[in-house]
Amino acid sequence: MKLSDFADILEQANLPVTYRAFKIGNAPDLPYLVYYESSPAINAADNTVNHQIKSVTVELAFEQKDEDLEERLEEMWKSHKLFFEAQEETFIETERLYVKSYTVYLY
Repeated sequence: MKLSDFADILEQANLPVTYRAFKIGNAPDLPYLVYYESSPAINAADNTVNHQIKSVTVELAFEQKDEDLEERLEEMWKSHKLFFEAQEETFIETERLYVKSYTVYLY
């Protein structure tokens, strides 16, 4: 799957979405999604790449916990047969917001 195809899937969440970061001063109201490519999973042998799986980090930025929204995102990825892992939530003190990160694997 191409990254542009994955971006189309993220648009289905009906949240503001951008690649890497919103322009300075143009961040939308919370919640929103930011996504970017992360380290690919590579299967190699004998100095040859046999299989590479693109991975994408998706960050859900929010002010208040919304388990229904998280479940909706996860169900959306499941419906597209995308494997994902959730990471620990973090609080960004300077921005006064929470971020929950996911790694989604694009086959």
